[in-house]
Amino acid sequence: AEAGCRIFIIHARKAWLKGLSPKENREIPPLKYDIVQQIKDKYPELHISLNGGIKDVQAVSDHLKDFDGVMVGREAYQNPLFLHALEKLLYPDTSDIDIEAILTKMANYADEQKKQYGTPLKSISRHMIGLFSGTRGAKHWRRQIAERAHADDAKGQLLLDIYDEIKAKNR
Repeated sequence: AEAGCRIFIIHARKAWLKGLSPKENREIPPLKYDIVQQIKDKYPELHISLNGGIKDVQAVSDHLKDFDGVMVGREAYQNPLFLHALEKLLYPDTSDIDIEAILTKMANYADEQKKQYGTPLKSISRHMIGLFSGTRGAKHWRRQIAERAHADDAKGQLLLDIYDEIKAKNR
């Protein structure tokens, strides 16, 4: 802070540099939110954002009472609709998401990338694997993307086809 930095993102988990893999370091050392809270209490004039282990909307809501911000990290990637849930929390008038519109845009994007650069659908769809996380049809989505998007001739329409299968199963 003496050098002029006013914003700090503090991870609440101390990584162990010896003996644990990166994955284990995300799970085994305990989260110490209280230590980050002590720093915020000591330096209230600084912007302190909390990082580490925040995986649900309620946790974000709770932590925003004590901190200036939170980092959600992996959860945003693994569960993209989580960001919409956060937006609804912070801005209740936020409109609902149109999954079909998102999938249509992604299907068109995938086809453009294939045409322009030869990018296979699997290279794009693998980043969408968590799109239905926590909803009915998530397992079907993951399985079908994993099995069918790897075909050399897979087109963006596959995303919409799988979504149609999910809707049909949930009727």
